[in-house]
Amino acid sequence: MQKDKVYFARKYGLAERDIAPEFLPLLIAFDDVNEQNRELADKIRGGIVTNTHEHYYEGMTPLSALLLRWGWVPPLFFVLITGVCLAYLFSADRMQLQRLEKVVQYNDSTSTYRISADKYKLAKETGFKGIYLIVP
Repeated sequence: MQKDKVYFARKYGLAERDIAPEFLPLLIAFDDVNEQNRELADKIRGGIVTNTHEHYYEGMTPLSALLLRWGWVPPLFFVLITGVCLAYLFSADRMQLQRLEKVVQYNDSTSTYRISADKYKLAKETGFKGIYLIVP
């Protein structure tokens, strides 16, 4: 009993005479529970993996913050899609097709293409037989 009084007096910073013998069983029980709780808390703390990514954005440019937060893939994908769309819009084949559509008309009912007589001329050269389309 004296040994327990000394232990709790040191643990809680009290004088030994201030600890009543009637309360020693309670102090011992609470001390055991607290020790078990401490052991469980240590096991839980060791079992939890903190896998967080912390980013500090102070003093960054907006582009740097975007690349740090989202990586390179979304901006690179956006640039790639924009480049493909612009290449399609300004491609030479598409421009030629638009000019050719001014000359050639499509008839839905007969599913045929027609060229007006004033939009072509016959080729009269040796070695080439066909027509020349007059594209505006």
